[in-house]
Amino acid sequence: MPGKTTHYLNIPKTHDLPALANKMHERQRREMRMSKQLFVETAVCSEYQRLLEESQTALEIWKETRAEVCQSRLIAKEAGDELLRLQANYARAYTMVRNHVHGCSRCQLLSRIEASDSENSSHGRMAR
Repeated sequence: MPGKTTHYLNIPKTHDLPALANKMHERQRREMRMSKQLFVETAVCSEYQRLLEESQTALEIWKETRAEVCQSRLIAKEAGDELLRLQANYARAYTMVRNHVHGCSRCQLLSRIEASDSENSSHGRMAR
């Protein structure tokens, strides 16, 4: 018919439709992961970040001091007291992170998203 324009899609022919479907689904999953990662990065709770950094710093200080005490073989009461104080600082900082996560709606939302991602990725691995 002279007035009609025919459009042809430039799609490669394949006899392996399951492989093509898997390729397409993998691309969609990759795009969804990237989208969720961007969401998580922009939605990070600044208070959680601050508390987490404090907790990590307290842990590092405690570990470094413990290593120094072990290497120098100091068994003085002062060294033991200092290690207990640093351990308590870390425990306090870690508890503040956990308490914050339980009371912060943004952190709870992010936790649910991460759990969903983890569950989906484990199902995807089993299906392959």
